Amino acid sequence: MSDARVSIWTVRFNIGIIPAVVSPGQDYYEVLDLFTTRNGSWEQLGTEGQVPVWAREAYLKPWGAPDYFDDAGGDRHMFGAIVDPTTGKTVKSGNFRFYNWTDGSGQKVIPVKERSGWANEVTANLYHPDMDGNVETGNRGPWACRPESNIPAETVVGGGMPFNWHVSVFATWVLKKATTTPPNPTLEGRVVKLEDWAVAWSLAHPGGPQYVR
Repeated sequence: MSDARVSIWTVRFNIGIIPAVVSPGQDYYEVLDLFTTRNGSWEQLGTEGQVPVWAREAYLKPWGAPDYFDDAGGDRHMFGAIVDPTTGKTVKSGNFRFYNWTDGSGQKVIPVKERSGWANEVTANLYHPDMDGNVETGNRGPWACRPESNIPAETVVGGGMPFNWHVSVFATWVLKKATTTPPNPTLEGRVVKLEDWAVAWSLAHPGGPQYVR
């Protein structure tokens, strides 16, 4: 399972991560960060799905920056980028695959933008999560995203519009080397677990009860 930095709303919206099938010593792309925005905003407005502060600080670039994120305000999309671990910046080349994980339809391979390093696809599909952090008790959005490469990659699943809200999903990946062989990657059990939700909740509410993994 990925050790991604996961926002509380990705968990509550039933967005998950399926691990790559790799052998020890093999390179693969691991999810680094996973978060959402609401109504295309990167401000703290107190709305369900709002961007976490750490994501804004890491990825929202000012106008005129060489890696200015011109599509950041997309309000019902999935976004993907690869991060160079030596610089912390997005990689300005490569492609991402977007598709419907429920039936394999809607396959699109989209190149990242030369300036921002992000690729995106509109994912305007209604679904109803239970908002309880338990993937067994609610729906999951139908869209999935992963880097398109001959290198194995973890896959983010669950893009769409929870309750018809305008929510966008953002995910970044980083190149890693596998140290252990993951278990058989069935969809159930490859979701962001309740424990991840507890950690995210603790980070979002420093004055409340704190969960330590």
